[in-house]
Amino acid sequence: MPTRGGHYAPGPTPWLFLTSVCCYLDRGNIAYAAVQLQRDLGFSRQTYGIGSGIFFLSYILLEVPSNIYLARVGPAKWLARILITWGLAASAMALTTNAASFYAARLLLGAAEAGAYPGMMVALTRWFGSEEYPSRYASICQGSTVGVAWQIMPATSSSTFQTLVS
Repeated sequence: MPTRGGHYAPGPTPWLFLTSVCCYLDRGNIAYAAVQLQRDLGFSRQTYGIGSGIFFLSYILLEVPSNIYLARVGPAKWLARILITWGLAASAMALTTNAASFYAARLLLGAAEAGAYPGMMVALTRWFGSEEYPSRYASICQGSTVGVAWQIMPATSSSTFQTLVS
């Protein structure tokens, strides 16, 4: 473990870990919202499916340009930009009232999040040497596992509760 003055120095790893957790929570939460979107806004399964998938359209199209800018301005500034715009775009999801606003919010969300994960990996290579990189990389990858597990817990506990009550 890297140390400074004999103490473990986590550096930005905990923040990148939390970002990784949030990435997976954000991507999966739309599945949990499907029933409410269909009930409250009258979305068909097709509308919901297009909205779910359209996120990846802007995400994929803007991933490379996002990381080109990361190389120009540096990982700290660019990842901060990603997190701020991502939070704003995620908040905009609460303003959806129809299919068009849902599609627009999902496109914005994908655009905002584009480059987050690769950007974190680039940042690790700049901030840590080759000896520290593998353990830091593993820490960030564990964030995705935690994010998925965190999503599964409410669904599992809810179905377990329903089984116990029945």
